Amino acid sequence: MVDVRPHDLSNLPIPDAAQWCNPERPTTIVPSGVTNRRWEFMIKPGEKGDDFTSEEKAWELLAPWIKPSDGVLVRHAVYRFRSLLARGWRKGRMMIAGDAAHLMPPFMGQGMCSGLRDSWNLAWKLDRVLLGQSSERLLDDYERERAPHVDGYIRISMEMGKVVCVPDPQAARGRDAAFFSGQVPPPPPFPGVSGGVIATNASGQPEGCAGQLLPHDELEKDGVTARLDALTGRAFVLIVQSGSLPPEASVLAKKLGIPVIAIGPDGYRDRNGRLSACLHANNAVAILARPDFFAFGSASSPEGVVALLQDLSARLAAEIGAAAL
Repeated sequence: MVDVRPHDLSNLPIPDAAQWCNPERPTTIVPSGVTNRRWEFMIKPGEKGDDFTSEEKAWELLAPWIKPSDGVLVRHAVYRFRSLLARGWRKGRMMIAGDAAHLMPPFMGQGMCSGLRDSWNLAWKLDRVLLGQSSERLLDDYERERAPHVDGYIRISMEMGKVVCVPDPQAARGRDAAFFSGQVPPPPPFPGVSGGVIATNASGQPEGCAGQLLPHDELEKDGVTARLDALTGRAFVLIVQSGSLPPEASVLAKKLGIPVIAIGPDGYRDRNGRLSACLHANNAVAILARPDFFAFGSASSPEGVVALLQDLSARLAAEIGAAAL
């Protein structure tokens, strides 16, 4: 792994990001901050890590893209990446997140992303517990929700690594031929949240779009534009098609402190059409989003919106032994 700070990035043949599938030396190139660039070079079978620790070797590997007069060598190191997933993310008042909970292969850039998702997931749960709105039992859902999600991304990243890190020239030619001819198997679906605080059917499986990560968009109304999260804050939010919210559901959402975002006539216009498309794709008149923007569940009819809110109320009330609204 080599980090470089180029003097003038615009005059160098360095892509913004690339997986260089060269069997001679599989290489990853990614941004590292605003101006720095990072290269990750595969140490091939039969080579020794100790032979790659000098600055001279680092510049030799960088030669196709940059030479010493073009930038500053910030850091270089030899490491072996590992794919690991811890068990037991909570011990009483102590919880782990990010790299302490899981180690991600580098091929999809999902290590920090997974840590951010951990933080978002844990933050809204801690908020409810610290405000006395839920018991500490809610924190037990943290690992239940996050571990399978991270496991899925680790496995997809490992498969990506198998595509990139092919040091055998004949196997690489076969891979390249498959890609250029379009004979590539479809990528596996990205995982969602499969347990914890989501709407489930009688067999305990996610119902509707429950557990899906929802798209974001800019919303426009009366000439004013704002991001969805700027309008909702860190709260559950009900996204509905205009005219699909029964009065009973409106009253219940207000009691639960859930903002309502209506999309369509007399409501907001999603400037990129992402929320409208999500509602349409899920045959939903409403989607109830959690504070981390994973869907709690969806409703296919106005009457179903009331049932959806009641389901959430019952689940959250169960955490403190209170009566649902």
